[in-house]
Amino acid sequence: MNEKVKKFLVLFTVLFLFILVVGCSSEKEKAEEALEQVLEMQDEMMEQVESVVEAADDLVSDDDDEVELDESEELDESEELDEEEAYEGTISYQLSDSELEVLKTRLSVTTAATLSRPKIMDLDVGDIFVAGIGIRNTEMKTLDDITININFQKAETASRSRIDEVDETVEDWFSINIYEPFSLDKGEEAYLPLIIKVGDVIGSNGDELVPGDYLFDIDVVYDDDGFETIHQELVLTVQIS
Repeated sequence: MNEKVKKFLVLFTVLFLFILVVGCSSEKEKAEEALEQVLEMQDEMMEQVESVVEAADDLVSDDDDEVELDESEELDESEELDEEEAYEGTISYQLSDSELEVLKTRLSVTTAATLSRPKIMDLDVGDIFVAGIGIRNTEMKTLDDITININFQKAETASRSRIDEVDETVEDWFSINIYEPFSLDKGEEAYLPLIIKVGDVIGSNGDELVPGDYLFDIDVVYDDDGFETIHQELVLTVQIS
């Protein structure tokens, strides 16, 4: 409680009691006695008010401690999330200069599309690699609605045994890639990132990742008078160590 409010209440009460007592007695002596009584009552009321204020302050202090504890727990959880987001934020999904140079070297005048590297080596769960895909319009017309389709082909161990547990679940490794349809004029080129983020399961039954080679069909397609037409078929191998 505010100190000024407390003093105002006490003073108001004292004056009220004094007027009440004086009004009931016109004699001076009784008025003095009444004033003494009022002063005594004032002291008692002050003690009671201070006691109530102290109790209220203790209650507010306990509530503050609980709030601070809750905020501290929430802060710890948010810090963990921030650390994860900060880690993700340090990863660049842009095509690197080195991959771009490889693409430009591999994409000749007569090549419709190519990968910066057909095989990506020694990846593991949670690894991220940004390869590249280069596309050239080798047709005699403008190509419209060009996009890229990625489909799982097969997986096999180092001894060339087929990994039967694997299915289209592994296509999620490429889910970061969002390719909006675009156009290329005759002879025009485009260079795009191809992002791989290795997951921890390889099948719809939750089968865990198995070391081996995982092959994916990478098809560059475009719209030809309402029909999806393949511009170039590529194969990407992701080796899991």
